[in-house]
Amino acid sequence: MELGFRDEITNKVDGKGRVSIPAAFRTVLAAGDPDCDSGKNPRMVLMHGMGGDPCLKGYTIEAAKKMERQILSLPEGIKRKKLYHRMAARTIPLSIDENGRVIIRKDLLEKFNIDATAIFVGHIELFQIWNPDEYVVHAAALDSDIDDEDIIEFLNDVPWEA
Repeated sequence: MELGFRDEITNKVDGKGRVSIPAAFRTVLAAGDPDCDSGKNPRMVLMHGMGGDPCLKGYTIEAAKKMERQILSLPEGIKRKKLYHRMAARTIPLSIDENGRVIIRKDLLEKFNIDATAIFVGHIELFQIWNPDEYVVHAAALDSDIDDEDIIEFLNDVPWEA
């Protein structure tokens, strides 16, 4: 996945719900879409209402397929049934148009309070789409009890590959 989804980028949302996917994110989406090699625009999967954070989540086609395979590999039972239902009911495959945009449904824009602007937040293997004001509050809460020394200490505890 190259270096994955990184950075925080704010883009405008027009009255039809069209928003431009940041160029760097489109590159990652293209790399994670097997059909993109044939000259087609990249596709992605938009997830809503899963994972706790009040935002939309974007995945590559390959990442979404991997999640489906992981769910299907679970033994038959209620856990698999619930996960599969949520995955199917709360994900939307989207094609990126020739201008680098997707259309987000009006009900989803309203649910996540996204109006004239949206902030795209990279999370390496996925990206989030937030209402900018809500993201500022969310990010401040994440950063409130951690400083640069804590980050260095956490990184020192990570087992790095040689």
